[in-house]
Amino acid sequence: MKKIFSSSFNVTTEGDCEGRSVNHLGTFTGYLDEIAFYLGNKAMYGLEFEMIKPIKVYKPTVNEVNVSFGIDSGTWDMDSDKRITYFKKLLKQRKGVTVEDSNYYACVKLIRK
Repeated sequence: MKKIFSSSFNVTTEGDCEGRSVNHLGTFTGYLDEIAFYLGNKAMYGLEFEMIKPIKVYKPTVNEVNVSFGIDSGTWDMDSDKRITYFKKLLKQRKGVTVEDSNYYACVKLIRK
């Protein structure tokens, strides 16, 4: 049995009281219980969760790249030190990746060792 802590799921429920149709509620990422309690009021009888397989691991083509988030992320208003700290926290579980300042606006540079 696979342990499910946090993952991505496609969630559906019966579309009618006879269960002859399916109502797709969406794709959600998070903890199974939190998603279930959030969507509970949309369930006809119950919720069906289908775990989405992990995303493919891609072979690197470069060792350095500049990245940014959209303006709504709030990272555009940060000074470079705060933005670097933000991305370091975000990537703290990723081994072999460092974050440095970028010469592009609102970006950081990711460096692969």
